[in-house]
Parts: sequence; C-alpha cells; structure tokens
Amino acid sequence: MPNASGAGELPNADYAATIRFGLWILMLGFGGFLAWAALAPLDEGVPAPGVVASESKRKHIDHLTGGIITQVLVREGSRVKAGEDLLLLDGVQAGAALNAALGQWRISVATAARLDAERKRLKAVVFPADLLAAESEPEAAAAMAAQTDLFRSRQTALEGELGIIRESVRGLELQLRSLDQLKAGRQKQVALFEEQLASYTKLKQQGFVSRNQLLDIERQLAEVQSKQSEDLANIAGINARLAELRMRGAQRENEFRREVETQLTEVQRDVSTLTERLAALRDTHQRLAIKSPVDGVVVDLAFHTIGGIIKPGDRILDIVPEGDGLIIEAQVAPQYIDRIYPGLSADVHFDAYMARAERPVITGTVEVVSADALTDARSGTQYYSMRVSVPPAGLKKLGNLALQPGMTSTVMVKTGERSLLVYLTRPFLRRFSSAMSER
Repeated sequence: MPNASGAGELPNADYAATIRFGLWILMLGFGGFLAWAALAPLDEGVPAPGVVASESKRKHIDHLTGGIITQVLVREGSRVKAGEDLLLLDGVQAGAALNAALGQWRISVATAARLDAERKRLKAVVFPADLLAAESEPEAAAAMAAQTDLFRSRQTALEGELGIIRESVRGLELQLRSLDQLKAGRQKQVALFEEQLASYTKLKQQGFVSRNQLLDIERQLAEVQSKQSEDLANIAGINARLAELRMRGAQRENEFRREVETQLTEVQRDVSTLTERLAALRDTHQRLAIKSPVDGVVVDLAFHTIGGIIKPGDRILDIVPEGDGLIIEAQVAPQYIDRIYPGLSADVHFDAYMARAERPVITGTVEVVSADALTDARSGTQYYSMRVSVPPAGLKKLGNLALQPGMTSTVMVKTGERSLLVYLTRPFLRRFSSAMSER
C-alpha cells in the first residue's frame, strides 16, 4: 500500500512544478512587457490629412480687360511651355485705338522737335531717333515733312519781319553817319566864323571895317549855329528811332521765343500723356495673345467657344506647373495646434499607394503653420493650414512611383516620444481626473 500511495504523489508533484514554472514564465513575460511598455520610447504624432501641391501652386490665368475669343489653342490636359499662346482675343478695337494714338504721338513728337529747333534757333529740325526709325511709314514721314515745311515757313516769316527792321536800322545808321560828318563840318564853320568875327571886331574898333560888314559876319555865324542845332536835333531823333527799331526787333524775337516755349510746354505735356497711353494700349494689344507664364499642364479650362466673351478678371484656366518642387498642404485639427510648430519632422503616407504591399513613406519637415484658424468652404470645419516640404532625397524613396499635384495623403507629425504604458493609461488617468473633479 505505501508503495502505491507514493507512486501516486509523484505525478502531482511534477504537475505542480510545471504550473509554478509556467507561472514564473508568465510573470517574467508580463514583467518584461510592463518594463518594455514603461521604458521603450514610441513616436508620438499628430495626424493631418494633406494634399500634394506644387511649390509655386497653380497658376490662375485671367485677363485684365477681357475681350472676344477668336482662337482657343489648347484643351484640357494640354502641356504648354512658358510663353506659349493659349487663347487669342479679337484685336480690331485695340488695334484701331493703338494706331490712332500712335499717329497722334508721332505728330506731337514731330511738333515738339520743330518747336525745340525754333527755340534754339537751329537751321533745321532735329527729329528724335524713335521717330526717324519709323521714317519708312507714311504717317511718320508725313508728320516730319509737315513740321519741316512749317519750320521753314515760320523762319522765313520771322526773318522777313526782322529783315525789314534791320534794313530800317541800316538806313538810319547811314543817315546818322552823314549827320555826324555834317556836324563836324558845322563845327569847323562855327570856329572859322567865330575867328573871323573876332578879327572884324578889332578892325571895326580901328575903323577899317564897317558895322554892316560886322553884322553880316554875325548873321552868317548865327545861321551856321542854327543849322548845327538842327543837326544835333536830327541826330537825337535818329538815335531815338534806332533804339525803337532795335527794341522792336528784340521784342519780336522775345515774343516769338515765348510763343514757342508756351507751345512747346503744351506739346511736351501731350507727348507725355500720349506716351503713357501708348504704353497702356501696347500692353492691351500684347495681352490679346494670352500666354502661359510657366511650363505646365492646362486644367479647368473655362472657355471653349470661339466668339465667347471674357469679362475683365474672369478666370480663364489654370496651369499646374511642371518640374516644380512638391509640397504637402495639410489641415491640422485645432485641438492639436499647440503641439505643431515649424521644424518638426513628419512622415507622409500617400493614399494612392496604400494598397501596395510596400507602402511608401517619405519624411518631410514642417515649414509653415498658419497663424490663425481657417474654415473649409465645403465642410465648414475649422483647421490650421500646415505646409510640409519634401526633400529630393525623400522623393527618391518612391522609386518609379510618380507624385502629381492633387494626390491625397496622410501626414503624421512627430511631436515627441512616449511609452506604450503611458499611451494605454493616459485615457484612464484623464477619465479618473475628470471624475474626481466633478461635484
């Protein structure tokens, strides 16, 4: 009997040892798990939905003044080069306005050149180089010819007026020289008669000359002195007329100069106004061909019909730039914004490739976070805009997978580290803290 009972206790002892060993294993495993959960760091992050966008974003193409479409040269999805024509607008009115303004400008510039030559008293009109460059065009040639003819006729008229005055001056100067010579002769006659009178006076006292002879000498002296006074008066009158004529000539020249300067000021003002108008009209004329500002792809083409009317400021189409850097534009929920700031690292998962066995993940950097909350126009939810840059090295991880603007993605911004234990217990601790604070 003892043998039988002893034999039955051995299996029970082995079974208990196995249980204890298993319990020790479980305790060690659970303890190790707790230690790992408490000590092993795990990345903590904030998720944010995002969209792939070009670094310079879409280019919205519109038109400042609008117009009537004559040609649509692209279609949805067309690839275009920078400077390539997209649409052409009707240019009849713009061309007519440009030609009219150009004609007025040429006339004004030619007039200004003629007036400047008159002011400087040049022998010929000196036209500016930009007007001479258009000399082969009939309007420009006609404007220069008309002003050249007017310059010559005005110079001829002015020279005619001044020539008459100069001729009168020369005639009076000849008279003045004759009177000066006559005055010198009169002075000699006066001197001779005075000398003769003195001699006759002595002879009269001595009785050699009669009184009548003495009176005759005095009469002749008085006549010569009277004519001498007339000569002096004539000389004074001629000098006065000379001064008047010279003043009249100077006044005519001054009047002509003032008239020219007044007209030149007005014409120069017109030239300045027309130059600005021409620049605006040339810009309008150049805008008749709507061009692509960058290399890219045409999207959202809003006008397809020839004869369609584009209003000023209407969006015509968008161009998605090619060869441009890509960024991720993400929306951060307001409750997480206190943990987001520029410089944080972020993992970007692309939704288009989530079904693949190897889901590509690239690492970017938070560059910009909006200063205030924005509102989504469609959903009405608030969010903070976040911009994540992707370095070229990160894009190489995609291999042959291509990224296109508009692709959706999920951005996980790394905001720090925490253990699994903290992750598991934090909700209970928050609930407990909330429960303890309630009344």
